[in-house]
Amino acid sequence: MQVTVEESSGLNRTLKVQIPEDTIKQSVDQRIRTLGSKARIPGFRPGKVPQKLIRERYGDQARQEVISDLLKSSFRDALTEKDLVPAGTPEITEMHADSGNGLEYTASFEVFPELELKPCSELELKHSDCEITSDDVDVMIEKLREQNRQWNTVDRASKEGDRVNIKYTYKADTEDESVKQGSSDSVWVLVGQPSLMPEFDEKVNNVSKDEHLDFSVTFPEDYNHPGLAGKKADFELDVLAVEEPSLPDVDEEFIQKFGVEEGTLEAFREELLSNLEREKKSALKQRQKSDVMQALYDNNPVVVPQVMVDAELKELLKPYQEAVDKKNAVLDDADLEKQLAEEAKRRVSLSLILGDIIKRNNLQPDPERIKQTIEEIAAGYEDPNALMEWYLSDQERLQQIQQSVLEDQAIEWVMEQAQIVDQSLTFSELMGVESNAG
Repeated sequence: MQVTVEESSGLNRTLKVQIPEDTIKQSVDQRIRTLGSKARIPGFRPGKVPQKLIRERYGDQARQEVISDLLKSSFRDALTEKDLVPAGTPEITEMHADSGNGLEYTASFEVFPELELKPCSELELKHSDCEITSDDVDVMIEKLREQNRQWNTVDRASKEGDRVNIKYTYKADTEDESVKQGSSDSVWVLVGQPSLMPEFDEKVNNVSKDEHLDFSVTFPEDYNHPGLAGKKADFELDVLAVEEPSLPDVDEEFIQKFGVEEGTLEAFREELLSNLEREKKSALKQRQKSDVMQALYDNNPVVVPQVMVDAELKELLKPYQEAVDKKNAVLDDADLEKQLAEEAKRRVSLSLILGDIIKRNNLQPDPERIKQTIEEIAAGYEDPNALMEWYLSDQERLQQIQQSVLEDQAIEWVMEQAQIVDQSLTFSELMGVESNAG
């Protein structure tokens, strides 16, 4: 077998393999003999069929099977010989297997990049900490009161904090027929709350029941439907009701809604403090991971295989594609694909970087941490033991946990090597940073 490799550009490789006819003939002859020992042909005893007849009947089939097997085995051997690892499924771009001329084929593929990472000891990373205060518990109580507010109809003009029930119709100056006009018989709008349509929401401030409005607004340039983004629309709107919120008292009945059977404020605050501590732990872990990942990405430019980026992009597009499929529409959003393509490239880069760190430092998932992770997940369910058994009984689910634990260990290893700068955050700062980190 003769093997040559061409490096076309970047990570692209072209592998040319030539297998002489003698090799193919030997394999075909062996297959003919095997077929002859099993063939059942009228007029001949089993195993006594003449080779010439077997070859006439099964020769082409035998050669095709041999070519198929040789294609797989020779490609595998060629990769080993040339020390190549494809990053995706190879493409056979050319193949010749005419009788008497042997087998010759060309395969194209991308390989994994050879990484030379910046020493982690040269990275500067922040280590954040946070102390939960009594004020943080107060804020959480107010949030819970807001979530359990009651709405009462009022006979006055709306103001910030109210909600307004409206019906409307609109006609937009757009060529997209699917959104050129629309209506709703009943929709609630919170007055003074951030939204996708600030210009529209301003119109429902200081309005009363039975009031009718005619106005024009321009949809924001970043509006979530491209057919309306930046377009002008004429609205007709009727106010159906105005309601104001009423917050519940923090009494025994309210406290018991959250599983605190004692019903006392002291026990309630202790429970909330415990919950905030768990949130803090998770947020600090996520922030640390996000900071490490960003530092690794910024300091280690990687040429990534396009085939891996394309596969990751396909996964990122899935939820959007499923959403438009339900509407029997077609996903056609170049800006979205461009944005997600950048994220796909980032994810592939970080996957390769972390994989290199794990391999070079021979990191292995800690069995105790795997068990602890599963226990923490199971603790939030009614039957923790059943959920643990569910994870442990399926190798694929278990591997997902193992990979997550190994990734955490790699992050911690980087932190141990890097130059660390400590910083203290308030709980609100920590949670804000976490939500922005994505």
